[in-house]
Amino acid sequence: MMVGGTKSLAGMLGRVLERRVFDGEYGGHSQAVMEAEYGPYDDRSVHVVIVDDLGLVAAGRVIWSPTLDTPTKLETDLGLLDGQLRSFHRLKERYGSSHLSEKATAVIEPRGRASKVTGWLLGELRFQQMCLDETSAHCAMVDVRFSRMLKVWGSSFVPALGLEPFDYLEQLCQPILFPPGTQEQLRSSRLYRVLSEGWFDRVSRPVTTSTLVDLTDVSISL
Repeated sequence: MMVGGTKSLAGMLGRVLERRVFDGEYGGHSQAVMEAEYGPYDDRSVHVVIVDDLGLVAAGRVIWSPTLDTPTKLETDLGLLDGQLRSFHRLKERYGSSHLSEKATAVIEPRGRASKVTGWLLGELRFQQMCLDETSAHCAMVDVRFSRMLKVWGSSFVPALGLEPFDYLEQLCQPILFPPGTQEQLRSSRLYRVLSEGWFDRVSRPVTTSTLVDLTDVSISL
């Protein structure tokens, strides 16, 4: 597993796998398309990459948004540039911070999806969000099939702004908001036992304060 900013090895490998998986499953995700979609957030992205014996198997990115001047991709895409998402969910009142991060991508090759790899990736993305700000909530735009899996798994989230699923980049997606924290109530039976073990492997470590400056040009192997 490697973690780093966009200019690091983790960032370069992560963007390769993002494009490969998105293009293979949905089509239309050329390098130019991916750069247009995610390039504006590269200087605020933390990338997590997992490599197995066969090569790249999983990757994801967190976009950090400490202020309304640097909105998440979700807020930008939905035209929520005046802080409506943060005020609707009363982030400042509930958590003491209106900071927000976004789990912007999470891609896993088929061979890794029914294994601990999925838990490791999602857990490390959450851990990196906590390192940026342990009190901040985080949002995501997810395929409805993935949101159903998260719900069955026991993940705590609510529909962002109370919105129902809608078509987004030619997929039926659900915008969701997660509270801060490690989520201690995940299921531990059957498939979910493996996912939960991977998750807690990553989120149970002591949180250390990090900044995007720390990660810009380096990959940290974990």
